[in-house]
Amino acid sequence: MGCGKDRPAFPPLGRERGPPGLRPLRRPCCPALTLLFVATGLSFCQLQKQQILLSSYINSTATSYLPQCQDSGDYEPVQCDLRREQCWCVDTEGMEVYGTRQRGRPTRCPGSCEIRNRRLLHGVGDKSPPQCSPDGAFMSVQCKFVNTTDMMIFDLVHSYNRFPEAFATFSSFRRRFPEVSGYCHCVDSQGRELAETGLELLLDEIYDTVFAGLDLASTFTETTLYRILQRRFLAVRLVISGRFRCPTKCEVERFTATSFGHPCAPSCRPDGEYQAVV
Repeated sequence: MGCGKDRPAFPPLGRERGPPGLRPLRRPCCPALTLLFVATGLSFCQLQKQQILLSSYINSTATSYLPQCQDSGDYEPVQCDLRREQCWCVDTEGMEVYGTRQRGRPTRCPGSCEIRNRRLLHGVGDKSPPQCSPDGAFMSVQCKFVNTTDMMIFDLVHSYNRFPEAFATFSSFRRRFPEVSGYCHCVDSQGRELAETGLELLLDEIYDTVFAGLDLASTFTETTLYRILQRRFLAVRLVISGRFRCPTKCEVERFTATSFGHPCAPSCRPDGEYQAVV
């Protein structure tokens, strides 16, 4: 069956699956149109914009919202529906961020780490919240806890809310959760674990400091437990790589290129930044 009056080019609006307010890119019903979009070389934002315009033309309907794209093709962080006079923040995939829709433009949009944290509170993702910097980005070192019996991710969200006093010191944590160990790794800007950086940290070998337990933190990121786990992880990185830090973007690209035998690998300075080509 071809595209025509009996079969619209795109599924009707309002029939997409997904959480309220999150409208995915609707795939065209006709294979020819699918090939047309793939062959254009446009970004996801530009494709969605073209799709809405084409659907509006074929169905002779008006649309109140068109995705706003940057010159690079990425989504603008703030999207607006001019007819409804509403704006909201989106992530890198153009998905609306919960709790940001309002009249007028938001003064600040959540960072990538804050967005994942919000999704976690809505039941999307694992049960270990990410550690975010003050500007909402992912901290370079991410730590979580795992059950040593089955190696499943420890439910940090509910456990921290139910037993906040257990996270004051390592000794109190071990008493409450004796079969749990730590796991830390480096991440990129999107919070994805970098290859060959994961490390399990046995909590039996970690002792409390004189400052432990003085104040109960509101989040795990602010606890002494996280700071100590982070430093112990970086100390191991220092022994392994000679650097008390995670790999930089240049070093990650060089490692990937070398691993796959790619002839073009970037040159990095000792501090991890790109080496200028002379």
